[in-house]
Amino acid sequence: MQHRVFGPVRVLLGAALTRSSFRALPGPSVFREDLASGTVDPRTVPFTDKVIRAGVVVDTRDNEIDPHRGLLLEALLASGTGYTRTTAGAAVELHPFEPLVLAGRVAGEAMGGSPPLAAQQEMESSELPFLAVGGYRSLRGYHDGRFVGHGKLVGGLEARYAVLWVPSLIELRLVAFYDAGRVFGPGEAARLTTRGLHGSGGGEVAVRLLRNSLLVVGYGRGSEGGQLLFGTTWSY
Repeated sequence: MQHRVFGPVRVLLGAALTRSSFRALPGPSVFREDLASGTVDPRTVPFTDKVIRAGVVVDTRDNEIDPHRGLLLEALLASGTGYTRTTAGAAVELHPFEPLVLAGRVAGEAMGGSPPLAAQQEMESSELPFLAVGGYRSLRGYHDGRFVGHGKLVGGLEARYAVLWVPSLIELRLVAFYDAGRVFGPGEAARLTTRGLHGSGGGEVAVRLLRNSLLVVGYGRGSEGGQLLFGTTWSY
């Protein structure tokens, strides 16, 4: 739940009950080895999580589904079963001229306590937690949840150019993007840094119908190969 306090400022309260499990794929498996060695606590596979979250959101975007200009700031605190999260993020859209929207995002998260693997794979946001680091919402071109740690840092830049636009009816855009991100291990402080980042880049084609429907398809490539992309929202 979110409630507007004044102007663009909202407060957020939320709760979730989730259950997660994992299984090792056939053949050699890092997950199987980590489970056997205790690196992944076997008591947390499967894992039932009870989460409460609260935060403050500043949102000046002109449209939530497909913003052309505006700023989104988030500061969130969450407490789950055996762990805590502190998350901060900022995303901005600029509209320098009619066909072009420039977008950027940076976000970081630190976890305290003993977060299980399922919780480490997610990052908080004012909408819903998303997979990080790796995947459409955090580091396109890498598998979902490719990098796992107690702390996370993600960032990105996008250029969205409209080759067809009819206001409030349809827009067809070509998108170029660059993403970067990394995780921090237990005992390592999550922080803003350019060291140890994994990067990826690619392109997308996006179609917006009316004011509340968006479809995005594309391709992203990182150091481990590439991934086809599909989304019904912008990455950020």
